[in-house]
Amino acid sequence: MKRFPALPLFALVGALSPALTAAPTPAPLHLPDMPLHDPWILAHEPSRTYYLYTSNRARQSGVTGVGTMAYTSKNLRDWAPAQTVFLVPPTAIATQGAWAPEVHEYQGRYYLFTTLHNEARVLAAPPQSRLRPTCGAPSSRSAILPPAPSRC
Repeated sequence: MKRFPALPLFALVGALSPALTAAPTPAPLHLPDMPLHDPWILAHEPSRTYYLYTSNRARQSGVTGVGTMAYTSKNLRDWAPAQTVFLVPPTAIATQGAWAPEVHEYQGRYYLFTTLHNEARVLAAPPQSRLRPTCGAPSSRSAILPPAPSRC
């Protein structure tokens, strides 16, 4: 009977560990199961990928904060888990909202636009003008942040 040298247990486990510890691929998400509020879908033709942008939710993205998250898909049916693509900076006037995002390509760069507000910081009403009449009470839903390029 032929004997084989004994391998230490850690060598055997080490050789098998990639198969044992590989993270499973998450099951694709489908639209009825995804919490979406005013989503925007961008079709990125060069990569043949769809990007669905919506308000950030920590439960889906794993990131806490007001902002925007994006799901990706190759077929509009199966979606990868969301990734946070924008968070409102802590120094911004607007600290709430981030709904109804839109992403547009302009001269080879992508720009994210989103609605933000802060109920505690009301903006002053614009001055009366014959060109632009005031529309009533001061507004708290007019915070503007300069657009930043997206990395989609």
